[in-house]
Amino acid sequence: PSHARPRRMGAILDHRHAQRAQANDVARRAQQMHREHRPGATEAMLLTLNLLGTAQQLAGRPAEARASFEEALATQARIEAPDENWTATLHNNLGSVLYDLRDFAGAAREQRLALETYLRAMPDDRVRILTARANLSVTLSAAGRCDEARVETAEAAALLDSGVDLDPVDRAATTNL
Repeated sequence: PSHARPRRMGAILDHRHAQRAQANDVARRAQQMHREHRPGATEAMLLTLNLLGTAQQLAGRPAEARASFEEALATQARIEAPDENWTATLHNNLGSVLYDLRDFAGAAREQRLALETYLRAMPDDRVRILTARANLSVTLSAAGRCDEARVETAEAAALLDSGVDLDPVDRAATTNL
């Protein structure tokens, strides 16, 4: 019925408002954890900054999220033997925020760095590589770099054709594709 549509829309808006409020609460708690950081707790610092950036992005504050992810990458760069998974994740997350800020050149740069890190450090993690290629393809397309986007799309399609198993419960895997 036509009267059900406004109620559904209201429920959707209420849900989104609740998600933003929850993200703001998480961001506040992450900021508090960040302020309480003690020297030597680098892994906790990276986790906190990544959590903070993610919460800020979900709360609709991409400029703040950008600063958090950039600080996390700077922290990661000071580590003698950085965890490549963190490096790739942080580049991917920064790329996502830059995309939201419509800095497509910056987003493509960060997403390419994430993809290169996955290819070098985790060549058997086909789901991450597939997701990174799909993200990069979308960004390149948004930037008007359609020839490059087609190449990444073709590479992603080849991975799918080769039998990459996507967990249907994994929201990131199914949403990104």
